Amino acid sequence: MTHFAIAGLQLALPRGDNLDRIAEEVRLVRRRFGWVDMVVLGELSCFGPATANAQPLPGPAEDAFAAMAREHGLWLVNGSLFERDGDTIYNTTSVFAPDGSVAARHRKIYPFYPYEEGVTGGAEPTIFDVPGVGRFGLAICYDIWFPEVVRSLIWRGAEVIINPVMTNTIDRDVELSIVRAAAATNQAYVVSVNVAGDLGYGRSCVAGPAGTGSASRSRACATDRSISKPSTAALRPRRRCARSARSFSLLLHSPTRMAPTRAR
Repeated sequence: MTHFAIAGLQLALPRGDNLDRIAEEVRLVRRRFGWVDMVVLGELSCFGPATANAQPLPGPAEDAFAAMAREHGLWLVNGSLFERDGDTIYNTTSVFAPDGSVAARHRKIYPFYPYEEGVTGGAEPTIFDVPGVGRFGLAICYDIWFPEVVRSLIWRGAEVIINPVMTNTIDRDVELSIVRAAAATNQAYVVSVNVAGDLGYGRSCVAGPAGTGSASRSRACATDRSISKPSTAALRPRRRCARSARSFSLLLHSPTRMAPTRAR
């Protein structure tokens, strides 16, 4: 059986450049949970929700994330950052392989207006393969609200949907219901990682094929950690794309070393 461990980092982050903080947290995850294979950050973790921080891709921020992945030998999902492509701005997630190469980029298909005013939606669903493990799909925050997005990823063979989130609105309860429904109706895992502190409400969640949330951490529960090891065996008979048996360990980690910092 192939084993693959995913850690979601629910970080209390201020607005501004958080690259150094993120690099330190990734280092601590590798040191404390040496069995982790992939680290997932929340949406816009790197610089927050200001489009003024948009960068071309590849660019300096991607180079920093690539160095983290390479140094620790991890798959790394950077949450997202605003990408500038000419006069157009996208909300883009980059995925880095353990050698530091870019395995995938996903442009958020459904920007959340009016909060993402001036951001253009992407055109295509995005998948990537982890050799010997399986196929993953990407859905940034509001993307998960549209069943067609998740179904298109499943049609392309995805078994795990990575859902970086930055939600500080009152509808996180609704969103968690959507995450569980997406997992159940598509017989997949959905890893929904929100930011905390000034930028989000936390309450990250992992949902499995049964539609149950296997872990959820609130903004206030900074000391909580949850490790679960759901098996994909239950979903294999229901999926035509069944391959060799695998299991996924899923860790939601809310570090306690830094309190939320008020943005100025």
